Amino acid sequence: MNKRQRDYHNTKGILKAAISRLKSGDITNPNLLLRAKNGKSIKINRTNVEQEAGLSNGALKRHEDLFILIEQAESERLYCDDATSSSETPNSKLVLKLKEDVRSLRKQKADLGEKVDRLSLELHKKDELLKFYIEQADELYTALWERLPPQDHELRISSSKQFNNVVELKKRELEI
Repeated sequence: MNKRQRDYHNTKGILKAAISRLKSGDITNPNLLLRAKNGKSIKINRTNVEQEAGLSNGALKRHEDLFILIEQAESERLYCDDATSSSETPNSKLVLKLKEDVRSLRKQKADLGEKVDRLSLELHKKDELLKFYIEQADELYTALWERLPPQDHELRISSSKQFNNVVELKKRELEI
């Protein structure tokens, strides 16, 4: 095996190790670690694999068989519902906390929706009851008005327009 072949195999081994570290979340590259600590998810793509491996840009271009591994690892990261894979990510505590917050907020939303429905039903019932009492009061006033002699109608109307029994309060009297 000549030097070119040895370098090719060494590079392939380094890149495979970088892919496995990115899959497991054991990131060693300082730039990727900083992004992970800031809460950003680290994609498993060609650039990040090259950075994690400590190689230059374009180091993957001669290793086309690793492209499939990278695509598989990224699809596992995105679409895997396994609890162990989510716990291996560096920001798993944050993700789990946010998922729990989402669950609790959805529960609160459902509870509040039920409360709104219950209160709107109660409001509707009270509106109907209020309409019923208003109709009864209207019928009572009409019946009382009809019981008055017709000559008293004018007197009642004119006396209702006068406010002799209303006491006006001055501002000084209201101040405490």
